[in-house]
Parts: sequence; structure tokens; C-alpha cells
Amino acid sequence: MLWCLLNYSFSLIHKDTLVMPLAIGIGAWACFTITARCLMAGILQMLLGVVVALIEVPCFCAFLDFAQNPYNYFEKRPYWHKALLYVILSAFIMVLCGELSTFVGSGLVFVTGSLYGIMALGKKASKDEMMMKAASMSSLIPTKEQPQDVDAGPSSAERFH
Repeated sequence: MLWCLLNYSFSLIHKDTLVMPLAIGIGAWACFTITARCLMAGILQMLLGVVVALIEVPCFCAFLDFAQNPYNYFEKRPYWHKALLYVILSAFIMVLCGELSTFVGSGLVFVTGSLYGIMALGKKASKDEMMMKAASMSSLIPTKEQPQDVDAGPSSAERFH
């Protein structure tokens, strides 16, 4: 059930491409500030929005000659590569400036990265597969019948005879 809900919410974020224009727009709004750190965070957030656009929907950046290259690169990679990129970049921006605008704009990219991370984990196994795995792992658990001390070696009588 949770997996279906996550797939549905991820498809909404992916198909409607809400993350990219919001990150760029809120990043532009964050640039209207007095502090240099928040100005830098706003600029980085706009660049992050462009990076998301290049990776997810290169048709939005058709005016750039290299727009298809990042898309092709990340399509061949596992989901966790996108997850790591999105989470690290958005977390850096949120740490740089603690205003609401950076939390909302970069937070959307962070959520997208988190969803990619969940997708990288894959589907949960069926109940029968989990039961078989648990049964095979139970033979690895030591029992109390035969206590074994790892640190103790052979006794002195066994060593000299």
C-alpha cells in the first residue's frame, strides 16, 4: 500500500514537474535579501532548479546544446545516484540559509531525492520469500546448548599434548 502511494506521489511530482519551476521561482524570491548567505543560497537554488530540469525534463532546456547529456547520463544510472545528488545539494542550500523560501524550494528537491532513494530500495519481498529468508537465517543464530567462548583458545593441557 505504501509503495503504491509513493509511486503515485512520485509520478505526480515527475509528470507535472512542479519541483523545477518552484525551485527556480522561490530561489529568485530568496535573492531579495540583505544577507550574502541567503543571496548565495537563492542563486544556488535557482541553479539546482536548472540541474533538476536538465536531469528530469531536458525538453524544457531545448535551447541548450548539451541539454540531453545529463538526462542520458542519469537514465543509465541507478536511482540512488539521483537521490544522493538531490539530497546533498538541497541540504547544503537549506543549511546555507535558514529562511522559509529556501526550505520550501530546496525542500521539494529534497523530497524528490528521498523518493528516488525509496525507489532505489525496491519493492518489499512477498510474505513467502521473507519467511524462507527468516528460516534460512535462523540456522545462523547460536543456541544455548553449546556455549562457545571466542577469546578462549585451547586449554593448556591441549596445547602441550
